[in-house]
Amino acid sequence: MELIPAVDILEGKVVRLEQGRYDAVTTYGDDPVAVAQAFEGQGATRLHVVDLDGARSGEPANASTIRRILDGTSLSVQVGGGIRTEDTAAQWFEAGVKHVVLGTIAVKSPEVARRVCVRWSNAVIVAVDAREGRVAVNGVDFDVYSGRCFGFVGPNGAGKTTTLRMAMGLTPLSSGALSVFGLPVRDNAP
Repeated sequence: MELIPAVDILEGKVVRLEQGRYDAVTTYGDDPVAVAQAFEGQGATRLHVVDLDGARSGEPANASTIRRILDGTSLSVQVGGGIRTEDTAAQWFEAGVKHVVLGTIAVKSPEVARRVCVRWSNAVIVAVDAREGRVAVNGVDFDVYSGRCFGFVGPNGAGKTTTLRMAMGLTPLSSGALSVFGLPVRDNAP
């Protein structure tokens, strides 16, 4: 098991949103870099960073803060929030991010998400936020999207199937593995 600490950034501060609500914010610190360094000092090797302003606006809003985390630590950083174009993903990889996390574009622009997955096949995480059994997009504002249905199937086809509504093509392969956008999904990422 790998434990990956997270730093959620809103208006330059480390926060937690209660159930994804921007009107229910708990602030944990004013310096995301110091929090990242503290996680690294406690033995973390990876860090999950969410640009909450970017998730809400659709484009990176805390890029300079995230770049300071990249420069100020040796952590393997994965970034989500506001990645809605292939160019934005490219900018994050050029800045030194190891993985990008796609959410909204996987639902609203699956063709763009597929191009990102093809171009950086081993460095993309597709995340699905859900609320009340339905896929939520545009950050955590829960703009619920209804599209075609698909199922999540456990390893080798085992396990309970959960149906969510979404427009991306997640399908079980004959081997029991999963496919997203027609590309195989690995069981674990490096």
